[in-house]
Amino acid sequence: MLTALILEDHKETRQFLLKLVQEVFPDCAIQTAENIHQAMHAISQQSFCLAIVDLSLPDGNGLQVIRHIRSTQQQCYVVVATIFDDESHVLDALKAGAMGYLLKDNPRPFLLNALRGISSGLPPVSASITRQMMRALTEQSGKRRRNTDIQIEPKTGIQEIELHRHRKEDETPFLNGSNLSSREKEVLRLMAKGFNRAEIAGYLEITANTSASHIKSIYRKLCIGSRAEAALLASKMGIV
Repeated sequence: MLTALILEDHKETRQFLLKLVQEVFPDCAIQTAENIHQAMHAISQQSFCLAIVDLSLPDGNGLQVIRHIRSTQQQCYVVVATIFDDESHVLDALKAGAMGYLLKDNPRPFLLNALRGISSGLPPVSASITRQMMRALTEQSGKRRRNTDIQIEPKTGIQEIELHRHRKEDETPFLNGSNLSSREKEVLRLMAKGFNRAEIAGYLEITANTSASHIKSIYRKLCIGSRAEAALLASKMGIV
């Protein structure tokens, strides 16, 4: 059985998030917590498949809960739901182990689609947060051009990637997409435009499984682990 934990101190927002999860995962057993103490107790009592965590709480920072649940329940998919959209909060949450970052003031349909994407392996990330991630990746690319080491460690329940690169950018074959098939380049172009797996399948008139296989192949060949990285590389390749 699917299980979920929602950590949110405001009652109205907590109920809003509860209804979102119920709509996306109707068979999910959901527990709610108003503060870190309640969340820690819930985590000690059972395992969760999904955790939606606010950052600003009456008794501390939600990062504490994220770190704890990622260290004790590595199968749990952790998504931040917050009002903070600055780079500092985003990076701290990702470093703590969050796999998604949603802004609570995003439209309800967007939040629903973002949560639905989890089942397809698509990290739920608000658009403004994706732009920040792309800027961070651009900075990393600049470091790569200066022949410095880059370590990317998205600590997700779906994939763990640790890349140590010591070559200059023009020496790195995946940056120009030369190892991608023509179909994979088309899929990458659609991913960069914001298409999800199902939309890509419909546009290209292929099955959802074939679409998913292309996406996995792209991630593997380009040595990336997120749609933000895919969009950045697609832009660098000039295919969008």
